[in-house]
Amino acid sequence: MVRYNKILFLVCLLPLLCKGQTYFNNYYKTGYNNTFSTHVFNNIIDSSFTVFNYATDSVTGYQGLYSTNISKTGSLNFKKILTYPNYDYYAYLNGFKQFIPATNCSYIGASVTYTSSLTTILLTKINKVTLDTIKTSFYYDGVYGYYMNNIIKFNDNKYYLIGNKSSPSGQWPCVFQLDSNLNIVSSFTVNNAINLTTTNVVLNPVSKKLLFGGTVLYSSTQQNVGFIESDTLGTISTSTVMAFSGVQGMAQLKYSLYDNCYVFNGAIKSSQYGSNNMYRLNITKLNSTLNVLWSKKYASASISNNFNGLLINLDGSIISCGRYSDSTSLPLVNYDTKGVILKTKSNGDSLWMRQYNNYITGSSPISHHETFFGVEKTLDGGYILCGNVMNQPQAKSWIVKADSSGCISIGCGNIITGSLEGIISEGNFLLFPNPANDVLNIHSESQFSKVEIINSLGQLVRSEEIILKDQKTFVDTRDLANGVYLLLLKSNNLQTVSKRFVIAR
Repeated sequence: MVRYNKILFLVCLLPLLCKGQTYFNNYYKTGYNNTFSTHVFNNIIDSSFTVFNYATDSVTGYQGLYSTNISKTGSLNFKKILTYPNYDYYAYLNGFKQFIPATNCSYIGASVTYTSSLTTILLTKINKVTLDTIKTSFYYDGVYGYYMNNIIKFNDNKYYLIGNKSSPSGQWPCVFQLDSNLNIVSSFTVNNAINLTTTNVVLNPVSKKLLFGGTVLYSSTQQNVGFIESDTLGTISTSTVMAFSGVQGMAQLKYSLYDNCYVFNGAIKSSQYGSNNMYRLNITKLNSTLNVLWSKKYASASISNNFNGLLINLDGSIISCGRYSDSTSLPLVNYDTKGVILKTKSNGDSLWMRQYNNYITGSSPISHHETFFGVEKTLDGGYILCGNVMNQPQAKSWIVKADSSGCISIGCGNIITGSLEGIISEGNFLLFPNPANDVLNIHSESQFSKVEIINSLGQLVRSEEIILKDQKTFVDTRDLANGVYLLLLKSNNLQTVSKRFVIAR
């Protein structure tokens, strides 16, 4: 009886010890009809979160920026609305690197609006604690349009605002150097022989060079990915175009300090559904000389699948988030997307994938377009995701706090993937005893040839070939520490099923 009580105690306690975090999955109404969250940051002092929301009224067209503070448990602390002198709206906050922590006390952000037919740069400095606006400024020269959607901090008094400069005669990657007071110190453009539309820029901390990334349109239907590498004065060292069949665009581009490589994500066309393109989630990795190391697709295809947010951990593992739907049974005008988060190893092999939603069934239209736009690591080792639910004419900002395995509750999310081409679901097989001690028995009516065991951190701790005799086999678990694990059974045709089990001694 004593041993039974001990096991029962560990079964109840271990999931909590493994998680050790607070989860939430909340919508926040900003006051506008259509809104989405694009940036989320940790606040070290009180473990709260700062979220920047772009919002637009679908009736009046009025646009604004909401700065929101959310407690570590998900409750709304306060929010501020940003307004500009001479500009009563904050438009086109739809890049994913337009706000950065500038100092311990402030954020710096950028966006654009329109003056006549040209885009005008809007710059903002915001107090980190109160979210009050410290300073605003704008840039408009009446000649060129500017779409500057990347801010990079070089040092405490030097920032690069980078994007696209355009006119009827062409477009060029463009760089403005800012000081900490949002003053433009200098600017330059980069020769654009490949006609690159710059959407992403990263600074390589090793080479001190800028890598401009984006799409190159070769026809009305075909986009390819392009890159231009230059120094911080605009001198080009490399320019290249990469043909990825069916690429939908580059969502985010990040530098990996782990292996001095670059990673970008998005979606790639994989099939047709009637006259509609179907897309699969995609991540691509390049080495420092811009050669493709690997480009991999994940999960099933749908009309709307796409990655948006990207994070690279110190161990080289990759976190991507966006929207995902694996169903084509509904009419294409009525498809349903949910927020998705995927973790892969540094080589692109997937560790886990979770899909989340937060609408109330029956109270919304059939199509619930729920999307994650941004993801950041939290102070407790988990992840904070921001996005929206687009439910015309109403929409809400959406914030999800997950643990280190992408879970927001014990039992975790709706989808877990462990292979590049297959989707794992809870399988119809037996594991016993559960909790296990030295041996875990497996009973399955289906034929599987391989077993993998993943711990609560998403790490592969066991991989071995198996043979089912009379639909039975077992795995030795004596070397596994107490904890919660995921067991995967894989077949030769890539079918994969999973169940959780506990080791308790």
